[in-house]
Amino acid sequence: MLILGLTLEVVDKCMIVKDIPENGAIFKDGRLKIGDCFTAINNESLRNITNSQARVILRRAQLLSTDIT
Repeated sequence: MLILGLTLEVVDKCMIVKDIPENGAIFKDGRLKIGDCFTAINNESLRNITNSQARVILRRAQLLSTDIT
């Protein structure tokens, strides 16, 4: 299983990266930084959604691909 290693917080207009542990794939990839803001994942909007809705979108994205390149 690929551990992405990412802590996110849903705010009104996006999902903000709050933490990136050094042992995760996201840290090793190096493209995301703390404070980055996601507005969509795989064309699914993250604007004005709840935390539970965001988890569903992230799980669906994980099922589609584990490739972070």
